[in-house]
Amino acid sequence: MTALSKQDIAWLADDYEVDDTWCLTFIEGVDEHEALARFGVPAASVRSMTFAELMRDGLFPDTVLAARIGDWAVLLEVHGEECLGAIEELSAGTRAVSVVRNDNASEAFAYARDGSVVTGFDPDASSSSRWGSDPDHLLPLMEQAGFPVGPGDSAAERGEPLLLAASITGVMLTREILERPLPAGARPW
Repeated sequence: MTALSKQDIAWLADDYEVDDTWCLTFIEGVDEHEALARFGVPAASVRSMTFAELMRDGLFPDTVLAARIGDWAVLLEVHGEECLGAIEELSAGTRAVSVVRNDNASEAFAYARDGSVVTGFDPDASSSSRWGSDPDHLLPLMEQAGFPVGPGDSAAERGEPLLLAASITGVMLTREILERPLPAGARPW
């Protein structure tokens, strides 16, 4: 994958084409159906739909869309962030990256491997406030994504979590992917 710029992801990060609150979770080495199953979606509830159908029919936040991009499955929750809370289960035996965008509350980023959060942080706060088993694991990639990582970093100098996710996964959700029918299902709450 060629390096992405903020312009490449502006439609998702800034332009509200998906919505003002969403969670994208990337899971390595599994297909869409396995990703949905790991998230607790019963196979019997999985059906095919486009993002436009999801929005038109008001099926969010209960219904999650899944896509396969390269070696990664991607889960999209609109008005939800349950995948972030399930990242340890989603990353069992593999890696997972979760990005939460919420214009009305705190955002979040988490990178997990083999069922454990390696690095997590709030992109709206100081990037020096990281947590996980190895909070500094992503520092070089965070810096490339525009996050200040040195002493005296400022939340005003905000990097782009989607660029960080893309640098880890090598993939990114596109408009074209959301336009095609995708496996989708609801978790039994």
